[in-house]
Amino acid sequence: MQGTAADAFFYVMVVVEHEGRFLMVQENDHSWFLPAGAIEPPEELGSAVMREAWQEGGIMVRPTSLLKCEYRWYPGERGITAWWRFTVRAQPKGELAPKSLPDAYSLRAAWFSLKEIEGMTLRSPEILEVLRDVARGAPELPLPLAV
Repeated sequence: MQGTAADAFFYVMVVVEHEGRFLMVQENDHSWFLPAGAIEPPEELGSAVMREAWQEGGIMVRPTSLLKCEYRWYPGERGITAWWRFTVRAQPKGELAPKSLPDAYSLRAAWFSLKEIEGMTLRSPEILEVLRDVARGAPELPLPLAV
């Protein structure tokens, strides 16, 4: 049986926690979200996690585990298209002061408790489920350590 050709787009969403607080990024529309973005070919998953945390949050990280893998199929310009997102937990390494000046990637970043995040204007409330899972110690799949 021959498969059907399809476009595919891959993204990462990064959960960085330190002492009960999560790194959040303020988007250009002033809403808040986790560091996230496209995996740029031929980038590895761990490299994309580190790049997004640095570009959007100003924090160096080490990816540690896979929290969630999602995919969706939808009609695209050239037929069926696949959307994949990997939600990855990462530990901060080095300086903990997040980005404070706006640039092309985000307005700023800051550390917040889950309770604070629950009262914020979020780009999408879907991140609350992920953060609640992390806070309650949901299972995580270890990742190979990135350099």
